[in-house]
Amino acid sequence: MFVASKYEEIYPPELQDFSKITDFTYSKENIMAQEQILLTRLKFDINVPTILFFLNRFVKVAGFSKREVFFATYLAELTLIDA
Repeated sequence: MFVASKYEEIYPPELQDFSKITDFTYSKENIMAQEQILLTRLKFDINVPTILFFLNRFVKVAGFSKREVFFATYLAELTLIDA
């Protein structure tokens, strides 16, 4: 949960919050050690960028209208058929 919240949330919970959630069963050091083991085993490869990732960034920069965003998303999803 700690790694996932760091990736997904704008303001992820702090380490002490995760320790509190477990009723202090795991210390901050335990949680950090497990995070290190997890990321090392995954070789820090936790995300594969997709077309939607780049599309969202492009839409923000280009200032698309809602209609243009929906159409661009539709076209991006059509490319999945060829894959």
